[in-house]
Amino acid sequence: MQEIFFFDEGATPLPSHEVHIEHAAAQPFTDGTRVQVTITLSPFQEKPNLAISIADQNDKTLVTAEVLEPISITTEITLHIKPREPRLSHTLVVKLYYEENEYQDTKVVEFYPIAKDPTC
Repeated sequence: MQEIFFFDEGATPLPSHEVHIEHAAAQPFTDGTRVQVTITLSPFQEKPNLAISIADQNDKTLVTAEVLEPISITTEITLHIKPREPRLSHTLVVKLYYEENEYQDTKVVEFYPIAKDPTC
């Protein structure tokens, strides 16, 4: 059975060793306890896996998630966090891999669960 992938027209799927994370973003909800994570990958021939984590300013991991074999180049996931200091910087880390513990690309994004300036 042939697999169906959802890519833009004209996009050329890449072999696994060339697949990379094109973009990663963390968009906190106004309540400061949820984060919308959006990840965009290069087109792929073989489905990769994603390891996602969010850590606080002390590098304490607040949440982790694994996305196994996504069928689209764009993945969106809402992660729930309980930040101790929501006005301080937090870190989103996204790692792309095919074989467990063999990461071939990593993106790191700094964000604030709640705006530093409450008037924003």
